[in-house]
Amino acid sequence: MSRLTINDQIVEAGSGENLLRLARRHGSHIWFLCDGRGLCRTCECRVLSGGEHLSPLSAIERESLSVRRRAEGYRLACQAAVKEPGEVTILSTVEHLRRQAARLDLPELLTELTRFSVDFPNGLTGSAAEALPRLISTPPSLPGVERYVRDGLRMIARLL
Repeated sequence: MSRLTINDQIVEAGSGENLLRLARRHGSHIWFLCDGRGLCRTCECRVLSGGEHLSPLSAIERESLSVRRRAEGYRLACQAAVKEPGEVTILSTVEHLRRQAARLDLPELLTELTRFSVDFPNGLTGSAAEALPRLISTPPSLPGVERYVRDGLRMIARLL
């Protein structure tokens, strides 16, 4: 078993488990819009330690995350999975931004939002080529939409 710390919450995970599903199962604060298809990039997180215990970058991650973001340890939680036992610590981008806003750290918040907003549109083009075929072959299901709404409401409540 691996020990993951997702936004300061410790969870146990077995090999092959996906980070987004782990976070959702344990109520961690990782946003998502495309239900794990790698299309929206909203589940972006930064691996603070233990990245060697995760799966290699997927084609979607290579196409959608800038070279700078990949070098800084960013991954898509919907694409990254536990590869082998070990300790991994991640912080989701949305949680990082929430913490900056809560601390009223406006200079860092604006810097981070600017960096994300510059990188985000550039990555959509690359990720769309990989993710759209999966979205078409397996469109969102009603239970998936319900999970999205429930998780979205939980995240909004946390922000307030």
